Amino acid sequence: QMVMADRRLLARAVSNLVGNAIKYAGDNATIQLSFTNYQEHKQEYVAVIVEDNGFGIPEHQLANIFSPFTRLESARDKQSGGYGLGLAIVKEAMAVMKGKVIAENRKEGGLRISLLFPI
Repeated sequence: QMVMADRRLLARAVSNLVGNAIKYAGDNATIQLSFTNYQEHKQEYVAVIVEDNGFGIPEHQLANIFSPFTRLESARDKQSGGYGLGLAIVKEAMAVMKGKVIAENRKEGGLRISLLFPI
């Protein structure tokens, strides 16, 4: 499938997601990047998926992780760095490219973030 995407915005979004997975999923985490077709409400997408087998995110915080300056309590130490803008940048980049982003915990443990590009 072919989709319209800005190469720089896509690279920045994926880089932020992989960087977060490296930073927060744990020392022994496995990070996987994949592509697949995805359908939601009769709209078809190509999904770029970044997932890890780390700790995931508490369900009640999933909806807020794309808001600017949002950081999980467990990530508020000095070593994690940053200002909580990485995922907000991902969401904005996807909006500019007419796509969207979805975060969900994996049943097996860990986090899955899907970048959805309309076909």
